[in-house]
Amino acid sequence: MSDEEQLPVDTVCEYIENAIVELKETGDYLSYATLLDIHLSDPERYNDEEKLQLLNKLHDILSENLDVVREIGWDLPELLINFYDLEWDYTGSLLRETGLIKAIMDNFDLVAKNGNAKELFLKSIELLTTLEDFDASNEKSFKIADIKLHTLIELLNTSLKRINTIYPSRFLSMATASLLRAITMYCTKSIHTRFVLRRLYAFARDYMAPLKPNDYLSKHGITQEEADKIEDDENFLQRKLLQSFLTQVSEITFLQNSFDLSVELYKSLQYKCQKKLPPPNESDEEAITSSRGLFTRVTQLALSFDLDLADDFEKLKKSSVDLFEKIDLKKDDDEKMQDILKFAVNDKISHLYHPESKEIPFNLAGELNLITMYTREISHVFPITIREAVAITLRLLSPGLISEKFQNKGSIDTCLFWCWVAIISSKQKDFQLIPHHELILFLQILIYYASTHDRPSVRLVLYTLLTRVLTTIDEDTSYNFLVDTLTTAPFLNAKAAVVTILKDLIVRVKPTDIDALTDELEKSHLENDERKPKLPERHYIELKNDRIDDIYALIRESIDETFHGEELNPASFKVTLGYLNLLITIKDRFPDDKIKEIVKVTKKNIENLKDEQSSDDPTVNVNFISMALESLS
Repeated sequence: MSDEEQLPVDTVCEYIENAIVELKETGDYLSYATLLDIHLSDPERYNDEEKLQLLNKLHDILSENLDVVREIGWDLPELLINFYDLEWDYTGSLLRETGLIKAIMDNFDLVAKNGNAKELFLKSIELLTTLEDFDASNEKSFKIADIKLHTLIELLNTSLKRINTIYPSRFLSMATASLLRAITMYCTKSIHTRFVLRRLYAFARDYMAPLKPNDYLSKHGITQEEADKIEDDENFLQRKLLQSFLTQVSEITFLQNSFDLSVELYKSLQYKCQKKLPPPNESDEEAITSSRGLFTRVTQLALSFDLDLADDFEKLKKSSVDLFEKIDLKKDDDEKMQDILKFAVNDKISHLYHPESKEIPFNLAGELNLITMYTREISHVFPITIREAVAITLRLLSPGLISEKFQNKGSIDTCLFWCWVAIISSKQKDFQLIPHHELILFLQILIYYASTHDRPSVRLVLYTLLTRVLTTIDEDTSYNFLVDTLTTAPFLNAKAAVVTILKDLIVRVKPTDIDALTDELEKSHLENDERKPKLPERHYIELKNDRIDDIYALIRESIDETFHGEELNPASFKVTLGYLNLLITIKDRFPDDKIKEIVKVTKKNIENLKDEQSSDDPTVNVNFISMALESLS
């Protein structure tokens, strides 16, 4: 309709009111639905005052003609939902009762309570799929998506309760599947998921099975005994569906955020070791506290649905270890690691909810989130071995190496939490129970997420865990992993961090192995007064000739990558600077001729640079390399 053809809103209100009189005479509900579609399908043609007038008039007419709602109510939600796409200021509470929002919600409420329940149920499922079309970078856009989601969940919930059926699980299955599809798209775009989590929590908490139809025995041709059996089966299925729904929600709503439980645990361990509080991280503490409180209620709801989280944790540990024992041990390590990734991805997909699945799957990552929050709330950490923690981490986090679609920050947080719980009491012999290919892939996972995670506090926890593992496992495995990472890792920030870890392990001296010392004392004779020689110090990684050659080759390669004729490569600068700092700490144990060669080559490259080398990163400064070379000269 052109601007010239635009009717005044008073005329439109008169049209839809007068058409009711004609409807009473003809019974032509379809024509009335068409009339509403013509005048309501494009809300942008009206200003806010006109929209309010039109919506209030529609509510008055429908309230007095509930037969119209019953006949064409299914067509109204699609028209009404578009009225949310407005230009008003969305500050403050989304659900505050502004006149326009209240008018839209009043019409939805009227339709939900008086329209055809099944038709409205199906329409709400259909409209939920449209919520993926919003711009998360625009605050107004995702807030509009929030309020649309709230409205459609209310419509879904109200219409679901009004459906009379002896098979309520069928409708609940459709409802939960639709909600999970909608929130998956929503949560991949937005990190503001507390609003969504609150709505889904309320849906599960307030769910009530629909009433049975009148005379359902005769309508379905069943006996009372058969009806009782059906009811028992339906109660079981509904409980399973709600349990599954909560586990799925508990993963999906933490795709892009977490509770920082691993960071919290790491801080507490730091405090116990150093007797001082570490600096606060960059997270929004208020938001995390609020989300934790809400998720605690989700956890309590899961317990009320008879989820045995302690028993489920035992099952998760065992099944995770068992999952990877199917791998053919005759294959080489690379093939075995590929098999782990394949098994983990297939396992991940098998635990996602699908309405046509033969079984109702529980989302394992979501369950681990529930378990972790539960163990925190009861102040009792369930026991777990490092073998089990590694298996769970491989199972939940390795699919993210293949596709970002499988990455989940909530899962990273909870897997880290349990790895720290396990490693606190782990010794080298405990790591020896982990197959070599599983251990290497576990270390690669830590490197990958430490390199790609956007939170500095989480990266610190990952790198610290990596270092702790490398100081616990056998020396050759640690060294080979670090050198392989420095040779093949695609992330230069990972290489820079690994150089620092390598330096740390070469410099740090191993503490005395108390168990080995006790064994030696038991073998000695008390009457032997001969003083035993003091055991030589051992570093976590000893510098052997072949390792010196490896490190020298890595340094030369890094120098070549950093200096390109007259240009400095900022990306590899920190790696080279890290290598030079490594040399400074071990120069007394490193061949002089190799150090001199490195200093000579680097100085020559610096002399060839243009006079001015600029970088947006203030830490990329060639003077830092010059200072390192002076220390080596």
